[in-house]
Amino acid sequence: MPPYQHPMGLAIIAQVLIDAGHDVDILDLNCLRYTEKEVIENLPQKDYDFVGISGLITTYKYLNFLVPVIKGAYSQAKLVIGGGGFTSGYETYMENLRPDYGVIGEGEYTMLELVEGKPPEDILGLVYYVGNELVVNPPRPLEKNLDSFPMMAFDKLDMEPYVDFVRHSDRANREVAMIATRGCPMNCAFCYHVFGRGVRYRSVDNVLAEMEYLIDNYQVESFLFGDECFTARRSWIEEFCHKLIDKNWGVEWSCFSRVDTIKEETMELMAKAGCYWMGFGYESGSQKILDEMNKRTTVEQAKKSTFAAKKHFRQVHGTFIFGMPGEDNESIRENIEFSKEIVCLNMYFFLAPYPGTKVFYDNLDKILDKFGNLHNFFMALGDKDAGHFVINLTRWSDEVMIMKKSNMERKIKFAIFFRTLMNNIPKKFIGKHEIKNVKANTIDDAIIYALNTDSDLIAYVDDKKYMFVIEDVRELVRACECE
Repeated sequence: MPPYQHPMGLAIIAQVLIDAGHDVDILDLNCLRYTEKEVIENLPQKDYDFVGISGLITTYKYLNFLVPVIKGAYSQAKLVIGGGGFTSGYETYMENLRPDYGVIGEGEYTMLELVEGKPPEDILGLVYYVGNELVVNPPRPLEKNLDSFPMMAFDKLDMEPYVDFVRHSDRANREVAMIATRGCPMNCAFCYHVFGRGVRYRSVDNVLAEMEYLIDNYQVESFLFGDECFTARRSWIEEFCHKLIDKNWGVEWSCFSRVDTIKEETMELMAKAGCYWMGFGYESGSQKILDEMNKRTTVEQAKKSTFAAKKHFRQVHGTFIFGMPGEDNESIRENIEFSKEIVCLNMYFFLAPYPGTKVFYDNLDKILDKFGNLHNFFMALGDKDAGHFVINLTRWSDEVMIMKKSNMERKIKFAIFFRTLMNNIPKKFIGKHEIKNVKANTIDDAIIYALNTDSDLIAYVDDKKYMFVIEDVRELVRACECE
């Protein structure tokens, strides 16, 4: 997949340093997608005093390649690692990657103080070695006023690949990601919050100023807000929508929400302000699993918010996490029934016990039993994309768990495509083939019969009458089998 989210944290840190009079470059490897050989060949030939690297935990394996390359190319520079991955697993990073310094939490002012020569022992949030002893300074308090940070150093990035890749919009030609907040108010068992509990918002005017800059300089038509919980504060959302409507820019936007932090009247206002896409983190259609996750939502809340969202937005998407301890055949059945009812395009991920989460600490013994140490576990997290299978925390064998997730997804996709098919069939039912009348126990049985007999079909299932066109049935099956 092409890159869609530019390195926002690095770009803000870069501008903080630039505003303080320092010369800064950004080598955006996520955008460039260099091979390892190309990385080595294209490192800037400059004498840097500091080199900073940031990334999620899933970049740990790549950093095991990159860090020695950086150290070899810039032996005179101090190497600093930060970001969400480092913050959640700093001991493993320091022990195995051996940077000169590490930054826990927000890095804007920690990096500035380090670059400007403040003694390391006086810098909050800094991690470093003195001899063989790892020194972890007291944490840096979270910045309450996000408007105090400057706008990102967009001129240090090649924004064109990001803007050119439209991830959500089905109408816009140019789209860009944004963040209006930091943090999340919840404490889900599977999630690590590098920015802590609670939500801190940029002011509405600050967000709108960045949107206007991106419209004017990059001709952006659609904005993708990637905040963990964009809708946590209703008053902020309402102010944002009213002011965006007044701007009359003609842009559209998408965002993510919890199912319990938004009401339908807010959705209606958001749609008037250009919101066309909403993503929900359902995570499960089983109340037992939701409670195990400490999700603090209910299945009924998810249904209510989804049905309301589908009235106002062109697209409603969701995510599910499969493989929580306690997952069983009943929770799978509940996932299927829930998904069939809400009829959304969803993504299904395997549970990954990321460092710093409750699931990680609760299952640390299992993790160490399988991988031997955290270095090997972190390496495995970077083997594939986030959400792929890493470790099994259920009672099933690995093979059975993978099969059950695959079967669950297939049944859900089949049911969703079937409902879409049934909504369109009456006007398409023209009887090109022999028409058969059959009774079937289930819809699946009727579809299989249509395929086996190569016929259009009128099927009676539980005293209800359904019509099938064989071309549509074949297309349905092909769509369900595609990945």
